[in-house]
Amino acid sequence: MLTGNEIDGKTLTGLTELMIAELVPVIKYRVKFVAALKALKMALHKPETDAGSSRSSTVPCDSDSDMEASHSDTDVNDNGSSL
Repeated sequence: MLTGNEIDGKTLTGLTELMIAELVPVIKYRVKFVAALKALKMALHKPETDAGSSRSSTVPCDSDSDMEASHSDTDVNDNGSSL
């Protein structure tokens, strides 16, 4: 989804709501995407507490395959497993 539209890290943080709606048409997956994007933006702008700490952090997000499977009838729970 993102690589097919040539969206890299810098582009990802600049997506508008309209762009996200076009990329992720199913509301359930759009909500998850927006939450993950918000967490990423917060992690990127979070001041470091230790001078030697790295900026790597984990962002909660389902795999791309879960979002691309949004047109299937299979429901997916929060950890990515099928219900």
